[in-house]
Amino acid sequence: MDAHSKWPEVYNLNTNSTSAHIITKLRETFVRFGIPDQIVSDNGTQFTSQEFQEFCKFNGIKHTTSSVYHPRSNGEAERFVQTFKKSMKEASVGNWELTLQRFLFTYRLTPHATTGSAPCELLQGRKLKCVLDLVRPNPSSKTADSQRRQEKSYNKKTRTRTFQIGQRVWVKTFSKNLPLWSMGVIHTQKGPLTFVVSVDGVMYRRHQDHILDAGPEISFDYGEGVEPDARIDPQSPARPQPGTPRVATPVPIPVYDVTDSEDDSYQEANDELYDPPLTPPAADNAQENRTPRSQRPKRVRNPVVKYQAGSNN
Repeated sequence: MDAHSKWPEVYNLNTNSTSAHIITKLRETFVRFGIPDQIVSDNGTQFTSQEFQEFCKFNGIKHTTSSVYHPRSNGEAERFVQTFKKSMKEASVGNWELTLQRFLFTYRLTPHATTGSAPCELLQGRKLKCVLDLVRPNPSSKTADSQRRQEKSYNKKTRTRTFQIGQRVWVKTFSKNLPLWSMGVIHTQKGPLTFVVSVDGVMYRRHQDHILDAGPEISFDYGEGVEPDARIDPQSPARPQPGTPRVATPVPIPVYDVTDSEDDSYQEANDELYDPPLTPPAADNAQENRTPRSQRPKRVRNPVVKYQAGSNN
C-alpha cells in the first residue's frame, strides 16, 4: 500500500512466505514504480531476517516495523487487509484470480475517503479508462476524433505540393514596387509548409499557398543569323507577369485614297452614308391630302384693361 496515493498491490505467495520470495515480489513492484524511501511492515520473521535487512540497506530503503501486538501502528495496511478479505469472501464463487483483478481495478479507480481522489490519479497523474467511459466519452478523445475527420475531409480536396531547393517558382511578393507575382528560386525550407524564396537577391518567407511552380526553363533555337523577337523571349521584360491586367493594343485602321476620278461611285456611297440629307423626304400621297389640325388654343383671352390714374372707372 502506497502511503501517499493509497495504491494497493496484492501478490499470491502460495504458502511460501520466505524472505527470498517476498524480495522477488518487491522487485516486481520496484520495476514498475521505482524504489521507495521507506517500508513499514509488521514484525514477521520474513521482514526481520538478515536477508531482508541487507536487501533494504543495499537499495537505500529505510525499514520500519510496527510495535509488537499493536496493529494500529500500521493501521493503513491492516485496514486494507480487512477490506480485501471481506471482498474476496463475498465473491468466493468462480475464478479467484479474476475476482482479485476486478477488486484491484475497482479499488484503484474509486476516490479514497482520506485523499478525495482515486489512487490512480495521485500515483500516475491520470484517470484509468473503465467501462463507464464508453457511456460518457472523454472530451479530449472526442475532440481528437473530430479533428481526424476534418483532416481526412480536407486532404480529399487538397492537392499536395512539394518544392525542392533551387526550384524556379512564382511567389507573391506583396510589394508596391514589384508585380504581384515575381519569379524566384526556393532557397531554404523553414517548416513543413513554409519556404524562403530568393527574388533578385531579396529573401521572402512565404507559405506554400503563395508559391506556384514555374516549370522548367524554356530555351528557343532561332538558328544562325536570326534575331529573337522580344515578344516571345521568355527572359524579355515585355513578358507578362502573372496577375498583371492585360491591356488591349489598338489596331490602326487603313486609310484609302478615293480622290481618283475612276472611283466616283465609292465617293458617292460614302457621301450617302455620312452626309445627312438637308431636306426632309417627300411625303406620300396620303400625307399630302391630309389637312393638319389647328394648333391654336380654344381658350378665349380677354383684353387687358390698363389702369389710369384719375379715371372714374
